[in-house]
Amino acid sequence: MATPIHIGVSTELQKEAARQMKGGDVPDFRLRSALYSSSDLGLFVRFVDDLVGFIPVTRLMTPDSCSRALFEGVFVSKNGYTLSIPLNNGEEYTVDHLALRSLVDEAAQRRVAQYQIGSAEHVGQRIRNARQEKGWTQTEFEQRTGIDQALISKMERGQHYPRVETLERIAAALSLSVFSLMMAEPTR
Repeated sequence: MATPIHIGVSTELQKEAARQMKGGDVPDFRLRSALYSSSDLGLFVRFVDDLVGFIPVTRLMTPDSCSRALFEGVFVSKNGYTLSIPLNNGEEYTVDHLALRSLVDEAAQRRVAQYQIGSAEHVGQRIRNARQEKGWTQTEFEQRTGIDQALISKMERGQHYPRVETLERIAAALSLSVFSLMMAEPTR
């Protein structure tokens, strides 16, 4: 059996969110359901508080993963903490509830960002590694993303945590998903 590919926020954030939810400090952001729309090329997700949002699959997955995804088989875990998308090779692509909520709810995005600040170094390292795998200098990367080289340098050194919009530009240039840049650790 293949190990799932898990995309999401850091383990520290998940633990902190769970701790705060038990204390009543944080709304319950677990998933209730998800439905793939082939006409819209995205997922409609519903959370336990009845917030409904639409997420284009290109914001969740790389083009390669999208081409292997069996979206009609998408399902939410029993506890509501993950959304799983089966892949045609038997693996599953999973995304945790906090990462999904941050894509459809600005307040949740700010809350998630509070905890992600501590992982700016980690995100920067992922950006640097992906850029170097492409063989690009920071100046070449600036030309491809439109992001100032000085800011790229700060991000790569963990001195600046990029906004989601910036991560989207970076991910597009690198042919990656935003979550592959943000995920806590690869679990392939």
